[in-house]
Amino acid sequence: HVCLDTDNEKSFLRELTQVLLYLLTSEDDFHCNALLCLVRELCVNSVLVPLLDLVSDPDYINQIIIFLCKDIPVSSDVFLTTLRVTDNPVELTATKELLHKEMATLRSRDSGGEDDAWVKQQISSLVYVQRVIESRLSRLEEGADT
Repeated sequence: HVCLDTDNEKSFLRELTQVLLYLLTSEDDFHCNALLCLVRELCVNSVLVPLLDLVSDPDYINQIIIFLCKDIPVSSDVFLTTLRVTDNPVELTATKELLHKEMATLRSRDSGGEDDAWVKQQISSLVYVQRVIESRLSRLEEGADT
């Protein structure tokens, strides 16, 4: 396969660039071998190979997915279902720590003002999520759901 060997990959990209240059350049420019070789090698080695390396990097793909999904809100049902079925105690513990930080922030706002009912409701919801996490962690520790 072309992509399994870097020499074959570059050779394929050179041929592809050669076709593109034939289509995009004037006849006089295309017959100038020095210019053609220079532009072809610049396109292949400075543009196409780095671009293909970038888009085939798993970390880059993950970052793009995160970027595209960050504005999509996760519903509470999906979040709770994820917490209930996950097998990763490290993720559960990290979520629990973030939950504690959020609860501490909300408790600092619980001063009896006009947002008091909203703050109490949020804290109550977070306590429920905390119980879900603790329940899942205890089941994972017991080995009941592996």
